[in-house]
This record gives sequence, structure tokens and C-alpha cells, in this order.
Amino acid sequence: MSLKLSSVNVSDKGTYKCYIVEMDKEFYINLVVASDIGSSPVLSLAGTDVEKGEVTLKCESAAWYPEPELLWLDGEGNLLYAGPTETLRGPDGLYTVSSRVTVEKRHSNNITCRVQQRNTKQSKEIHIYVPDEFFMFTPSSANPINIGLAVSLAVSIMLIIIGVFFVWRQNKKNVKSAHCDGCKEQETRNHSKRDKTETDQEQEKLMRQNISPMEKKQEAIMNFEESTEELKHQLKKKEAEIIELKKQTENQHAVGEKWKNANEKLKEAHRQLEEKNAEISNMKKEFEKNQHVAEKKLKEADEKLKEVHRQLEEKKAEISNMKKEEEKQEADKKLRGDDKQDFQQEKKQADDTKNVDQQQAGKPNKPQTGDITLDEVDRSGDYICLKNASSENKVMTGWELKLQINDNEPLTHKFKENFTMKPGEIVTVRRDGARNPYPTNADLRWIYMKSWKPEDTLKIDLISSTGKKHRLN
Repeated sequence: MSLKLSSVNVSDKGTYKCYIVEMDKEFYINLVVASDIGSSPVLSLAGTDVEKGEVTLKCESAAWYPEPELLWLDGEGNLLYAGPTETLRGPDGLYTVSSRVTVEKRHSNNITCRVQQRNTKQSKEIHIYVPDEFFMFTPSSANPINIGLAVSLAVSIMLIIIGVFFVWRQNKKNVKSAHCDGCKEQETRNHSKRDKTETDQEQEKLMRQNISPMEKKQEAIMNFEESTEELKHQLKKKEAEIIELKKQTENQHAVGEKWKNANEKLKEAHRQLEEKNAEISNMKKEFEKNQHVAEKKLKEADEKLKEVHRQLEEKKAEISNMKKEEEKQEADKKLRGDDKQDFQQEKKQADDTKNVDQQQAGKPNKPQTGDITLDEVDRSGDYICLKNASSENKVMTGWELKLQINDNEPLTHKFKENFTMKPGEIVTVRRDGARNPYPTNADLRWIYMKSWKPEDTLKIDLISSTGKKHRLN
């Protein structure tokens, strides 16, 4: 037997029960409802960090149900450590998932984003290759650049100092020459005081004209001293810049150490993740092995139970045959004894009753007043109570209880073999899923019994194994 579900939606998920009446067995099936496979993942560049040499990628996929999982893999198929997955459920009940991962340059820059469903084993993935241009700067290359810059700056400052020293020395020689010329001019002045001739006056005039170049040289010396002070100021400034560059170099070295430690921790996390994956795989294999053993044992138990049922049926048949044999022996004994006449009279009465039944067989069955009465009918349509009003046991093997609701097709419940109602006993015949409100009553479950409403019209008939209708008072 099969069950077909049309227009399936999320509310149809859950556990379904299959009940076999004749075997009195139940089987359960768990139904998982999932949407069509979701959209293809979309990859985008979320950011870059040139100082650390890192690239951040974002992956997003929509239209999934139930909630899927998102994984990042490298070129070798190993899981990458990523941030927590962000999940968003829309008004249509479908899930959208997204995640970010930060990667660094490796031998292979191939990255895979995979979105998968564990229950339905559906998955979609996308691959991307990150070019080396995205990893333009790494901490390991920072130190040589800064050190080279510092060395170049120091060499430039040394060359400036050497040039300044060379200019200062050349100007010093010019000053000494100027002083010698001044001495000669002084002697000429003294000589001019002694000789008051026109020629001396002309030489004095010429000496006055020679004073102007010396002043220019002194002015040049002052300008050189000012230039020297300016160069000293620039030298101090360059020294401060060198100290600052040295500090930056030390900081870059510390960043490089932190980067190295972070890489080691990341490798350790990858190793632990691989160990966990191997452990989960082993546990899954062990579970499958145990499940196989349990299924085998369950199958063996079912076979043993069937064998017990078969032996029980054989015992019942054997007991029935023994009972018939005893009845036959008792009948033979009556025939041989003094009770032969009484036995023949009882047989005659039974034959008369049989003849009456055969005569009425062709006539419509009319309700007969019986000892089984209708004790209660639930207004909510959950149960019917029957009572044995006689003082004897009533064996109801093969009897049928018919229920007709309005003009619908009658429903029939057939009592099982050897079902017996004791004197004064009340039995509750209830539909599947309803409870017995009277714990002291015998309990019978009617699988196909349907509920009714207080305003519905009910017709309830009790028919014996001979086909007689018994009126339920």
C-alpha cells in the first residue's frame, strides 16, 4: 500500500505511521520536506589589507530549506577557518546564508565556497582564483625597504656634510689672503702720510677702491656661517627622521612576529579541524556498523516472533482438536449410558431449532431481542459502549458491529476469535486515537471507525455469527 501526497508544503513534514490490522504491527516513516535546490553561490571581494597581505571574500546563496551549511575550502580541499555564518529567513520561509573568510597568499590561490544540505545531500559550489596582485605587500618585505631607506638617507647626509666642510675650508683660505692685502694697504697709508705728493694721493685713492672686495669676502663668510647653521638644523631634522624610521622598522618587525604567530595558530587550528573530521568519520562508520548489527538482530527477533506465533496457532489448533475429541467422547458416553434418551431428546430439540432457522433463512432477518444491550453512545463520536445483560458468558466470535452515519456507507467491525463478554461486563468500542473514558470497561479499538456529530443520524446493528440481527435495547 502506498500514500501519495500532493501539493506538499512545509507543514507536511514529520512522522507517518503505517498500521497493519491483521498483524497488529506499526511502522513509522520520517518525512523530510525540502525546497528545490537553492541559488548558485555568489562570490564578492569584501576587502583587502595590503599591510598584512590579506584578502577578505564574501559568499552568499538564497532560496534554501531547511537551513543549509556554508563551507570554505582551499585548493587542496581542506576546510578554511571562517567567521560565523549569517542566516536570514524570508517571509516565504526560505533561508539566505552568507559568510566571510580572510585568506593569505599561498602556493595555490584557488578558493571554493560550498553550500550544502545534509538531509537531502544537495549542494552547490563556486570556485575563484585570487591573483597575486591582491597580495602586494607582506610584513616580511617591510624590513628591507625601511632599512634601505634609512641607509640611503644617512649616506645623503654624510655627502652634504662633506660638501659643507669643503666650502668652509675654501672660504677660510680667501680670508687669509684678504688679511695680507690689508697689511700692505696699511704700509702704503703710512708712506702716504710721510710723502704728501700727488702720486701718494692717487695710491690712497686706489687703496680705498681695494677695500670693497674685502668687505664682500667678509659678507660671504657671514653668509657661509648662516648656511652652516641651516645645514646643522637640517642635519638634526634628518637625525630625528632616522630615529623615527628606526622605530617604524622595529614596529614592522614586531608585526612580522605577530603575523608569524598567527600563521602558526591557524595551522594548528587546521590540524585540530582535520583530527575532528577524522574522529567524526570514524564515529559515523562505527554508528553504521552498530546500526547494521541492530537491524540484523531485529530481523532475527522478528523471525523468532513469527515462529512463536506459528507455534501458538498450532497449540490452539491442538487444544481445539482435543476439546472436540473430549466432546465426542462425552457424547459417545451418553449414547452408551443411561442418559442416551436425554441426549436424543436434546439432539431432537437442536434439530428442530436448526429446521426453524433453515425455514427463516429465506425470509428477511428481523431484529431479535438479545442479551447484548447498548449502554452508551458518545455524543462527540469517539466510542460506543455495549453491555452483557445476561447471567452467562457470551462468546462473540465472528459477530459484527455495524455503524451507519446518516446515508453514508455502513462501517463494520468484526469481533476477533474467542472474544467473550462476561455477565454484566461493559466493553468500550472506540475509534483509533480516542481514549477509553471508563478504565474498568473492556477496551476495543476500531481502526476504521469514524466520528460523528450530535446532529447526525446513527444506525447501530449487532449481527451474530449466524447472521441474526440483535436488537440493541
